[in-house]
Amino acid sequence: MNQIVASPVPNAALEAGKLFAVSELDAAKSLESFARFVGTEPDYTSWIVARTDWVNGYTEAKPQAKGNSADQAFARFARRLNDSFGIIAPQA
Repeated sequence: MNQIVASPVPNAALEAGKLFAVSELDAAKSLESFARFVGTEPDYTSWIVARTDWVNGYTEAKPQAKGNSADQAFARFARRLNDSFGIIAPQA
């Protein structure tokens, strides 16, 4: 386990809170954008196209992603999409 030493930076906790809030807001926008694109009952082909674009966007923003980390990230995203909007990945 990594040990973290207290930061001497006075507003590090404040900055951490801001970063976390921004990431949550960005995640909510991302989910809504994807949901609007695929709709509430996407067909398989549309889902695969959207998923491929999502993975490409993820790896473009995070080029250091290794192996199947983009696929794992999309799986987490898809779970949140289901939790937030009830959208389920269609079967082939």
